[in-house]
Amino acid sequence: MEVRLYKSISYTIVDGNNQSNIRLRVGDVINILEDISDDRETELKTITSYAQIRAIFLHTKDQLQIPFLLLNWFISLGINDSKLGCPRYRFQQLSDQTWRRIYAIKWIDHQPNNHFIHQCRKTGCENGNHDKTNVYYLHNIFYYTAI
Repeated sequence: MEVRLYKSISYTIVDGNNQSNIRLRVGDVINILEDISDDRETELKTITSYAQIRAIFLHTKDQLQIPFLLLNWFISLGINDSKLGCPRYRFQQLSDQTWRRIYAIKWIDHQPNNHFIHQCRKTGCENGNHDKTNVYYLHNIFYYTAI
């Protein structure tokens, strides 16, 4: 089986008379609603979780090509940065199997608009190159889209 990786993917979601054009790129941060309901008898409870797209690939099944995303999840630290007040996150560790890493693209129904900032240390991040061992990020809650 051959795996083909892609840098980006575009698709259109049609809902009645409405259309949404989606373009995802490797490196984009997406949000997915996570079901945190206690059981299936009660009302659905969700929270917004965030992940970075690490890879885009196609799987062929019965002559259909199905797109999948390889994700790197952001884990909330439950605290805010003392200077900016933005929520702090870290990347999911490779050994952490709490969240799946491969998702069908059907879970993404809108254009990504989340902004995370690498929380650079005093050493290790220089000239736009970030220290890959530093897995800490800030969720930029001040970013907005003007309409």
